[in-house]
Amino acid sequence: MENKKKTTSTIKRLLTNERGVAIIMVTSAIAMILPVVLYFTLDSATNKVKASNIEDRAKAKLTAESALKFAMARLTLYKEAFNYLQKNTGAKEIVKQEQLDMIWNFPFIYPIPVTNASNKIQADTIKKFQEENILHGSFNLTINNISNKINLNLLRISIMAQANKKEDEAKKDEERDSNEGSEFNIEAQLTKALQNAIESESQKDEVFNAKYYGLEVSPLINELRYFISDPNSIEDTAGAESGFNEKEIVPKKSPLISSMELYTLPSWPDAITQLLANEFTVHGAIMVDLNKITNKLLKLLIPDI
Repeated sequence: MENKKKTTSTIKRLLTNERGVAIIMVTSAIAMILPVVLYFTLDSATNKVKASNIEDRAKAKLTAESALKFAMARLTLYKEAFNYLQKNTGAKEIVKQEQLDMIWNFPFIYPIPVTNASNKIQADTIKKFQEENILHGSFNLTINNISNKINLNLLRISIMAQANKKEDEAKKDEERDSNEGSEFNIEAQLTKALQNAIESESQKDEVFNAKYYGLEVSPLINELRYFISDPNSIEDTAGAESGFNEKEIVPKKSPLISSMELYTLPSWPDAITQLLANEFTVHGAIMVDLNKITNKLLKLLIPDI
């Protein structure tokens, strides 16, 4: 009770004193301004981080675009050089194919490293180039040959292809017989590849063997075909449509543009998808370059070899 009286008397004394009133007003003003100052400080720090992130994202985009344009320039240069050599037999005898391939298959690193093997002129040129360019960041550019891989989009069924097939069926019997068996059967090859890959991995990994050995691959193939085929191009989906409906996944109904899209398939385990990463692609032409083919893929295409 006595402490309460002392506090009350102290407040009264401060209120009657000009200095006391000034202290109270200053304290109150600081208490009101402090949250505003803290808010603006935090907001400024947040905006600074946002601006930095936007700048870094823009720099990363420009760096990636620069690498892509440089890769396209190398491929264009290779195409022009290749076509020139095909037309000029004399030049073709001088420049070997291995030398020509170095235009596209030689890896490029930016910033350009200066090694111990570089002489002073090379080192000074690289240093001058680094000082004058405005490109920030770094990248490693490699161009891989995918002509030794089978394109998964060959499994796709398109309405246009079906129309062309009906026109082919209307041709003469001898023409149809001459073409019989010439079409590359992607479904059979992909089925065989999955079966071989699962069997091989099961022999090396006991955990994988317990989960996936004996897995039926036909539903996986049907699901992939349904995912990339044109709408209404498949009369019997063999249950593939129900799998997408259960997981509430909308099929793409167009060709794959990235192998990462395989991970969106409802019934494909990630471990199975990874097995095909090195043997199949979603890019490239139908033909397989036999000069670049791998042992595994060669055995896949010709099992009895």
